[in-house]
Amino acid sequence: MMRSDSLHALARNVAVSVCFAFAGYAAFILVLALIHHRPATSESLSVEGSGSPGRWPDRLNLLTWNLGYAGTGEEADFFMEGGHDVLAKDRVTVVKHIRNVVAVSASAARGYLLVARGRF
Repeated sequence: MMRSDSLHALARNVAVSVCFAFAGYAAFILVLALIHHRPATSESLSVEGSGSPGRWPDRLNLLTWNLGYAGTGEEADFFMEGGHDVLAKDRVTVVKHIRNVVAVSASAARGYLLVARGRF
C-alpha cells in the first residue's frame, strides 16, 4: 500500500513539474509575442541633395535569385527535396557554385541584382 502511494505522489509531482514547464514556456512565448518589434506599415523619408533626380531608363533589368547557401546543385541530395543531406557535399562544391553565380551575374544585362540568403 505504501508503494502505491509513493508512485502516485511521484506521478503527481512529475505531472505538476511538466505543467509548470509548459506554463513557463507558454509565458515565455507570450512575452516574446508582446515585445516583438512591429514596424509601421509606412514611413516618411526626406529627400536630400541638390541634383536633379535624373531620368528613368526605358527598360529596367532585374534579376532576383535565392542562392540558399550555394551548396545545392544538380549533384546535391538535399533533404528539402526528398534527399538526405543537409550540408553541401564539400567546400570545393560550394566554391564551384559561387563561381557560377558570379559568372551568371556578370553575364546578365546591366541592371539590378537582388540576392536572397547570400551568406557565404
